[in-house]
Amino acid sequence: MLGAAAAAAPAGFAGLVAGLRDGAAGLRWGQTYGASDFGADFLRGYGWTELIGLRGPIASDDVAVGFLLLGPGLDYPAHAHEAEEVYLPLSGTALWQRGEAGFAPVAPGVVIRHPSWMPHAMRTGGEALVAAYVWRGGDLAAKSRILAG
Repeated sequence: MLGAAAAAAPAGFAGLVAGLRDGAAGLRWGQTYGASDFGADFLRGYGWTELIGLRGPIASDDVAVGFLLLGPGLDYPAHAHEAEEVYLPLSGTALWQRGEAGFAPVAPGVVIRHPSWMPHAMRTGGEALVAAYVWRGGDLAAKSRILAG
């Protein structure tokens, strides 16, 4: 999945996504959810790796920084959390929903900010999404609140 994402990444992010692909085996990948939350198909294409934070090699209680991977054809249902979240998509144009707005495409390089407790969701089409993220404020280890669809 990261191979295709690296090949599809815009020139400004291609090296970073290729480095993530090349180093993926040496990173600690996690999943916040279980099959009972969003299903086994979701879990096969979802993961994150944290570089700074409670679970990263650089410890911080105040901020979490890492990468999110969502495979092609996934629906990351509406959820919310206390931590403020900022995403920078690096590869893959996905559909993003923020608050009450409908889904809209967001291309790599466009910064997305979710304030504390703002409902949000993502959908991928034919491409995997690779995005850098920053979480700050609140309990950085808390599981998101899944919202009814």
